[in-house]
Amino acid sequence: LGGPVRAGQLYRWQEEGRELFVPRTDGQVISTRQLRGAAAPAAPRISVGGITINAAPGMSPTDVARAVRKELAAMARETGFALNDGGDYA
Repeated sequence: LGGPVRAGQLYRWQEEGRELFVPRTDGQVISTRQLRGAAAPAAPRISVGGITINAAPGMSPTDVARAVRKELAAMARETGFALNDGGDYA
């Protein structure tokens, strides 16, 4: 149901069977219905040329770009090491 709660008042809670709840401060109980309505939008998923980027909710474009650069640099290091056995090439 949700709704306001007052400090020092006894409330029945049904999370894991019958429970009692006495808040220390006034507050608000958020119902499951309210939570579903306030849920953050799904994180963006971007696919380009076989590369998929799953951005976390709330990431800014700058954060996404920084993460992509970091991963591309790591891939370049791994690929470079895989192709170079330490020998001389003519």
